[in-house]
Amino acid sequence: MKKLWFMELLWIVAAAILLWLVVLVFNTRTITLNVPLTITGLEPNLAIANDLSTIRVSAQMKLASGRRIKAVNSIDANLDFSEVATVGKYQLQPNITTSLAEIKIISFYPELFNIEVVSRSSRAVSLNPQTTGFVASGYSIKNITLSPDSVVVSGPEAFINTVTTAIVPIKLTGQTTSFVTTGEPAIINTAGQKLINLSFSPEQVTVSVEISPGSSFKTVGLKPIFSGTLPTGYWLSTLEFRPQALTIKGDGAKLSAIESLATTPINLSEHYSDFRDKVSVDLPEGVELLELNLIEVTVGIGTAVNTRELVLLPKYANVTAGFAVTLVAPATATVVISGPPEKLAKLSRANVALELDLRGTLSGLNRVDITKEMFKIPEGVTVVNFTPKTLEVTLTKSEPAQT
Repeated sequence: MKKLWFMELLWIVAAAILLWLVVLVFNTRTITLNVPLTITGLEPNLAIANDLSTIRVSAQMKLASGRRIKAVNSIDANLDFSEVATVGKYQLQPNITTSLAEIKIISFYPELFNIEVVSRSSRAVSLNPQTTGFVASGYSIKNITLSPDSVVVSGPEAFINTVTTAIVPIKLTGQTTSFVTTGEPAIINTAGQKLINLSFSPEQVTVSVEISPGSSFKTVGLKPIFSGTLPTGYWLSTLEFRPQALTIKGDGAKLSAIESLATTPINLSEHYSDFRDKVSVDLPEGVELLELNLIEVTVGIGTAVNTRELVLLPKYANVTAGFAVTLVAPATATVVISGPPEKLAKLSRANVALELDLRGTLSGLNRVDITKEMFKIPEGVTVVNFTPKTLEVTLTKSEPAQT
């Protein structure tokens, strides 16, 4: 009897240890984030010509830390220019650090930045307010005043010569009365990210927001509607609308029942990385929209799979004798490749290629389906996805060689 009791105890202890190991292994996640870059040590008379904003960092953390990593900005990425004294081209390695012991930095991309340093130039630009969030129900923004309404922006001359306006972000959090605050001018790139290679004088402006009551106007948020599903191993990590809220007009009784507006469907199918789309909202009968019914949505895709995206110019194999490729549309293909971070970091057009098999194609326009086998990749990585699926290739008779 004692022997049976002892064996049962051993089984219980073994099961507890196994459960602890399972929790330890599966309670971690690898996630890739776009971490804002900071610049230090740059001489006042110099500027960075590159469009710098963020760096992609892969980190491993406990699942409990997944929310905290964004909340406290616990990963920092810095480019130090203290060794740069003159204009020219440089290679700089970013310094990636984390303030949390439970977070481990696995990799980051790019590992080296090819930086062009140029002389700094300045010009005056006008300012436009850009609001996020919304005022309280039953209230609307009557007017926004910026003081001053223009600032001097400094940066690379080639870029500064094209800039005419900058924005001042204003966060609304359900206010019911007019207020005065300060805002920092910024210029946003096409990806919706703040450029960090620019400076402004003054660095802050005074923002006066006039809010008035009105039962016939209401500012509401947006409710996303989705169609399709993300591939296995991928999840929706972030969702951002621009603008984040809309102002509607209508009967007061109808407006009081509306807390948000549903968007037209956002298709998630076949998306392996962050993407942008444009949607509209469905308006109830008798309700009008004060702005254009067009919203830009940025969707962040998270994954435990380490991936890398490359844009390739196709090469051609098995071209019919006596013919040559004269046109291909579209001109490039985008491929998503997965594998160990150290292998992904070494990928480039030098070791990844798309060899389009043109066996059997004829003179004129041919539609050629792309397959995974046409991608030539190093050992240890795999093709996850690619677009487009078909290329239009035009063949014409080649001129015979002159003798």
